[in-house]
Amino acid sequence: MPGFNKYFRFKFFKNVSSSVKDYLPADYEYYKDKDEYYYETRISIFKKIAVWLALKVGMIFMSDLSPKDS
Repeated sequence: MPGFNKYFRFKFFKNVSSSVKDYLPADYEYYKDKDEYYYETRISIFKKIAVWLALKVGMIFMSDLSPKDS
């Protein structure tokens, strides 16, 4: 079972790769079919909620860093 940091990194990169799929098509192709983690494993509901909340807060702070269309 992955720890918080590993699970957070997975969910972060999956989220970012779908947001910038035009800029990072290989990353998008890799992550698009992954569901909860790189491999089949159990993730506790508490870890899922904590990572979801951390991602929401982090994405708010990072919203100004995303690529802009000219």
